[in-house]
Amino acid sequence: MERVLAVLISRFGRRRELDPSSVHLIKITIRWLIIVVLVIVVAGIFGIGLQAIWVSIAAFLAMVVVGFFAAWSMLSNIFAAVLLLILRPIRIGDKVSIMPENISGKVTDIGMIFTRVESDEGDAVNIPNNLLMQRFLKVYSQN
Repeated sequence: MERVLAVLISRFGRRRELDPSSVHLIKITIRWLIIVVLVIVVAGIFGIGLQAIWVSIAAFLAMVVVGFFAAWSMLSNIFAAVLLLILRPIRIGDKVSIMPENISGKVTDIGMIFTRVESDEGDAVNIPNNLLMQRFLKVYSQN
């Protein structure tokens, strides 16, 4: 059945003089629509209502979104740490000031997720590495 639909869509695309990439997109869209309809029909045969399917899909998508957001945040901090260690805009022992936030102090550690800055008062501030890559840094001293 899929091949028959693919042939019909290809003929339709040739008659309408559509771009081959548009025809391919139409084929993929129709294929996924058929899969969704079949899943709903099979679920209905087994007594699973449309509302239960929708709740399951929504819960799954919510978990995927939260997982991607958490992974993106962690990966961006790790990538920023690698850039900080390679490009060396700051080094351990430098006195720095992060301009918009008015955070200043001595860099005591550059980790994979956070960079630790100790203020003049002795307070330690953990700054996410991706934040350091997005802000203006004023470096007062280089080792």
